[in-house]
Amino acid sequence: MLLGSLALGAVEGLATKLIASGMQRVGSLTFQKAMRISRIEQALRTSSIKNPNVKTAINDFQVLIGNRYGEYNERLSAFIDELDRSGLITALVEDAMLDRWSQNVRDSFFALHARAFSTEQGDPADLYTKLMTSFTTTFKELAKDKVTADILKLIHRDLIARCDQIDQALQVLNRSRPARGLTSLEELRPSLIKIARGLQNMTKQIRVETNKGARSVDISKVYIPPKLSHRDTKKSTEAITRAASAVRGRIKHQARAEPIEFDWRIDPKALQTISYSDLKLSFARIVILGDPGGGKSTICQNLCFDLAKQAASAFATNNKPTAQLQKFPIRIVLRTFEKARTVEPQLSLLDFILRELKNHVSLELDELQDAVQYLLVTGAAVLAFDGLDEILITAQRREFVDLVVSFCNQYPLCPTLVTSRLVGYDDAPLTDDFEELILERFDEAEILSYLSKFFKVVGGRTEAEAAQFAQDFLRQTAANASDLRTNPLMLGLMAWLFNARGDVPSNRPEIYRECAILMFERWDPDRDIKADVPADFDKLHLFSTLASQIFGDPELSAGVETSWLSARIREYLESLYENKAQALAASKAIVKFITGRAWVMTDVGDGVFAFTHQTFLEYFFARFVDDKADTVADVLDEIIPHVLQREWDVVAHLSLQIKTHRSLRRQNQATDALIALLRAARPIDEQKALSLFAARSLEYLIASEAQVKALVEIVFSEAATNGSDEQYMRAMQYCAQCSAERRSFVRKLLLELIVKTFRKVQQPAAENLFRAMSDYSYGRRGPSSLLPEDLRAEAQSALRKMVVDGAPANRFFATVAWSWYGVISEKLIRQHGIATYFNVSLEGMYFGVDGLTSLVLLANDGYLRPEGFSEERAVNALAAVGRYGFTNGSFAKGDFNPSFAEESASLLMWKRLLTQLRKAPEACAGAFFTFLLVRSLGSVPK
Repeated sequence: MLLGSLALGAVEGLATKLIASGMQRVGSLTFQKAMRISRIEQALRTSSIKNPNVKTAINDFQVLIGNRYGEYNERLSAFIDELDRSGLITALVEDAMLDRWSQNVRDSFFALHARAFSTEQGDPADLYTKLMTSFTTTFKELAKDKVTADILKLIHRDLIARCDQIDQALQVLNRSRPARGLTSLEELRPSLIKIARGLQNMTKQIRVETNKGARSVDISKVYIPPKLSHRDTKKSTEAITRAASAVRGRIKHQARAEPIEFDWRIDPKALQTISYSDLKLSFARIVILGDPGGGKSTICQNLCFDLAKQAASAFATNNKPTAQLQKFPIRIVLRTFEKARTVEPQLSLLDFILRELKNHVSLELDELQDAVQYLLVTGAAVLAFDGLDEILITAQRREFVDLVVSFCNQYPLCPTLVTSRLVGYDDAPLTDDFEELILERFDEAEILSYLSKFFKVVGGRTEAEAAQFAQDFLRQTAANASDLRTNPLMLGLMAWLFNARGDVPSNRPEIYRECAILMFERWDPDRDIKADVPADFDKLHLFSTLASQIFGDPELSAGVETSWLSARIREYLESLYENKAQALAASKAIVKFITGRAWVMTDVGDGVFAFTHQTFLEYFFARFVDDKADTVADVLDEIIPHVLQREWDVVAHLSLQIKTHRSLRRQNQATDALIALLRAARPIDEQKALSLFAARSLEYLIASEAQVKALVEIVFSEAATNGSDEQYMRAMQYCAQCSAERRSFVRKLLLELIVKTFRKVQQPAAENLFRAMSDYSYGRRGPSSLLPEDLRAEAQSALRKMVVDGAPANRFFATVAWSWYGVISEKLIRQHGIATYFNVSLEGMYFGVDGLTSLVLLANDGYLRPEGFSEERAVNALAAVGRYGFTNGSFAKGDFNPSFAEESASLLMWKRLLTQLRKAPEACAGAFFTFLLVRSLGSVPK
């Protein structure tokens, strides 16, 4: 039967739809965004209509469907839907992009086909061949377009490694398929529907504590989509720079209202940020890093809810979302898995997943196992590992990293997301194929949006009342808590306080304390509810005691049973009361209070309770450390061993802050002790951890100026000396972000130290500072973000005369003078060599090219220039380059920065640049010399 008997509308464009769907999930988030900007999908659809080779290949595929499958019925539609939903379509597209036809991917395709059709139906071998032919032909034709070819080249190397990994994993999976055959797609459908609905129900509700008791709220009603950005690393910068170099963009001239179209590059800043929509649409392997309480678990839960909702909807309606939004999200809370492993050390991740799902999905275990195995093997699932940082011991966290990575490698077609705190992540990082994203703090608009939703949904106010409450909250917290409210958890805490009492404390420990007191002592009494709890003991001390036994124990941290609470509270009260009967009665009342009305701990299962958030547990444990320690020295003795191991980050700072709060004497003692510790000899990794801790402690240690100065000088010296290690430079950044009371003093001190270092030209210290204070990092606030912008600008201004005057005699100063101030001349070039001006870019240029190519761009109409750098000035500088270049003879390639070896304008762009300089012959000669130079280094694409 020929194609004419088919529902033509359903088949036409089917191959193009599949290849487009697969491409939307290929590669990194950076690559995906570059593809969207370059409109590759539009080019793909156009080629399928106009290109005769592509049309022929696609028609062969469609005719095969008509001849072998007869009609586009429900079974064929189900197969196409499952192929589209699965990770197999991505693997097929990736194979086609490399023009490699993997036997293992082919076998997996056959297995999916066998689930949809009997052995007499269809022809999987021919279908695979025709589909892959249409894919590979499409990519070969697309690659004839230069922009598309440049985009596709971006991930060629990464794809080879990924496809090899997929091959190895699929080979194992294909060998392990059950001999009895595979459950058909038709038979799987009821199980998949139940799983989708179960996953949706698991993630729909978020628990919100209010002054009217705990409430479960639909997450979509209070969730604020966050902003994400690529982590500030060399790896991400290189990826973004490569992508930006391949994308055709529109660059706006500073003096014109209309953008001018160039066949070259976009500002890489466009690729730096990732929206929640970008994330939801496509990712391969990512880790989301953020602050404590920054919303990592919430974004994980919300993403899983969105995907589960879409998957459930796809089965219920014909109005299906795009296939990549129909994935089945499997969320694994790692602290819960850690707790289970303490009881069953050999428990596998798969068995744990099945056990968790069984509580929410009404399927027999074998049915559930069959369906979950199908989702994992075909890549129709998204794996979401939440809370890597909550594995507190670094050695154990490394073990769990290995478990997660091993599981992901076993099922390589599944996209994977992991969440973790940023602090401490580098001590047990995931593998390099995980993209690292930073969860940004709330900005003012997001804070206002959250508050309006909170006061309306949680506070029960009208929309107008909620808006007014939000504005009042912002005004009241502007002076004393503007930094805290950018953190989602802290914002929620302060909103709860404001909702109940109308004001907010001024520092973090007091916020926690007031939240607890508000629940214990005010919320219920304010509603004429009197808890039958003894009043003759300190409730905060009790919770600190409980925290001291729970913190650090994975099983207890995940939740304690009522019997455990009863026993521990009874022990605590027996140490207070002589009458044991009184202690027993009081313990029962307190347990009833905690399990029935208390806010600090919440139920996480039948008769199982845990601290509402990890940060609360850390706060109460910090109170315990403070109470246990009589002096500042005792606190430091308790926390420093963990600081040196990159553990207890929040606990360490909170306990020291509590011990020193509102006591200048103790703050001086703490600062003196930290100075002494910093001066002691210790291994480099421990010294780095201590330096970071000491610098961050200046947020709350408002010691004397003399002591603050001594601490900052040590941190600065270590940062400048070890500046090639970015974490040391972070310590200097923390110093600049110290308490408001000492900020002006510290920034003035940092300015003096910077100037002093440059005056002595202490290398490598001055070179490290130069990199940290420069803004030539192509789309990210790279090392320059290590100093606040105002301090960076002030330091550059203070150094200008010294650097420019010293440039003729000092090559380093010549480099700085060119990069920061655009100072260049024929005399300087002859003195220091042309490589000096090639090897570093002019600050403010974001195209990822060498310094001389930057100069050529600045001499042309249509490019944004750094302030004060006119086109005339650039033309004159190029003339100096030309006079030098054509009279100086040969040069050594080894002198030139290899990082620019693959980054330059295209040949077409060079022709345009040279043409535009034809009225300035000397400048044109300089531009031509630059072109010859970069071409000889192998960095001019055709």
